Amino acid sequence: MGAQSISSYTVIYMLSEGEVRVTKKGEYRDSMGPGKLFGELAILYNCTRTATIKAVGNVKVKTEQRNISIAVV
Repeated sequence: MGAQSISSYTVIYMLSEGEVRVTKKGEYRDSMGPGKLFGELAILYNCTRTATIKAVGNVKVKTEQRNISIAVV
């Protein structure tokens, strides 16, 4: 499978295999391995993604879709 770009703001990702690198504005910030979550800030704060995640080799990622409802009173 080729590289994929995922940008949905309602999905949380969990890395199940492999390693990814985290960059922000092109600057390296961290590496993450199996069991790490990412994408949660965009859901929690209803904002755009704050970092870029790139695979280092092959990775497997599990996703969890969140349906968010906001009540206006």
